[in-house]
Amino acid sequence: MPEDRSAAGRVPRMFASLVEVTPDLREIGPAVDEIMRQAAAPWPPAFCEGSEELRLALTEALNNVIEHAAHPSDIPIRVTTHRATGGRVSITIEDRGTPLPETLLDEQWEAEEPNLKDDVALLPEGGWGWMLIRASVERLAFRRVDGHNLLTLERGMAPVDGAGDAIPDPLPKLAGRGR
Repeated sequence: MPEDRSAAGRVPRMFASLVEVTPDLREIGPAVDEIMRQAAAPWPPAFCEGSEELRLALTEALNNVIEHAAHPSDIPIRVTTHRATGGRVSITIEDRGTPLPETLLDEQWEAEEPNLKDDVALLPEGGWGWMLIRASVERLAFRRVDGHNLLTLERGMAPVDGAGDAIPDPLPKLAGRGR
């Protein structure tokens, strides 16, 4: 297979990680923290543009899997994160629950914008999470393979200027010795 080289002639590196999430709403926060830490490494997520948007989409997607997909409670939800050197992050959530309704991910699907001058009680209750997810990522894909749902969230996430200052030097200078 030919190597995929960047314009600078270097081979792009890819980082991948797997986190298994217990299907319990109380586990979403700690799981998202770990997934985002891995997606942003070596920088703290707060030092990466796009990390808050990706965190919101991931949190809402995991919440939807646990609340609506009827995923078996004794089988963890698998979340795989891939990060390329260019800052592109792809997170795939794999569950064994019921598949998503096809219309939720239809490129033409858009919820009607509510008339906020009307009574708030008249606003529809459902569907807001998908609007948040769609608005927070650059690419959203779903497929079902062998009874497994695979939902992929993708967006760019790059360190902000000065983020390098937040990373401790792994090779501190020894007293009296240079590097």
